[in-house]
Amino acid sequence: MRAVVLRRHGPAEILSLESVPDPTTGSEQVLVAVEAIGLNFAEVLSRKGLYGWSPDLPYVLGMEAVGVIEEIGDRVEGREIGERVLVASQFGSYAEKIAVTASSALPALDSYTPEENAAFGVNYMTAWVSLLEMARIRHTDRVLVTAAAGGVGTAAVQIASSFGCEVVALASSDAREISVQQTLYAMGISDSLTSCWTLWAPEGSMSPLRRWADTSLKLVRTALPRSAGLWSQAMRSSTTSCGTRSRFGELGVACQE
Repeated sequence: MRAVVLRRHGPAEILSLESVPDPTTGSEQVLVAVEAIGLNFAEVLSRKGLYGWSPDLPYVLGMEAVGVIEEIGDRVEGREIGERVLVASQFGSYAEKIAVTASSALPALDSYTPEENAAFGVNYMTAWVSLLEMARIRHTDRVLVTAAAGGVGTAAVQIASSFGCEVVALASSDAREISVQQTLYAMGISDSLTSCWTLWAPEGSMSPLRRWADTSLKLVRTALPRSAGLWSQAMRSSTTSCGTRSRFGELGVACQE
């Protein structure tokens, strides 16, 4: 099969398709023929050698995909050949086939395209765990989400809004602010969106957000020194918005000294 194998860290130009052996299917695994893959910031960090959860080199990149089960291990129950599934894995999805434990292959969403299915898992599971498991939001909460134009940020705004929370979204530019608004209006969940702010707005103009939030979720990631200003601005906006006994969550950060 063909796959993208990471053999050394570096720029995007080091990536190329290689011919590698098909994965073998373990007794508790399913073999999935990949239709589409998700592309995530964590994989960019992995390529650069900045992601702590990466396995040892060499390995096939990729954390999520959608495809069809074509082989089932002898100890797997309740799965069928030809079933379309979402695949969640630490690595291995940048390939034509991937073998994963049956519990890591979830039923695909029938109403979604292959591309939408492939982009669903990492973004929405990360947002769900952050808001519901870690921050333990309540329907009465006021929630601030930074990096709201990205995948996890968009998912976080949707989940918090669907949960009944009042939400303010922050984006790093006017264009991304408009993108957030357009996306949420198109999804019909804008009623809970109190406002959408540009991260670089003058400090005084953001004074209504001071001590406003019950939950503040900071999603801005920095991988290079030149991004420090963006990180510090996001941190300032997130922490000053926190009220008494509020919850502050930060995730996805990787800094290079």
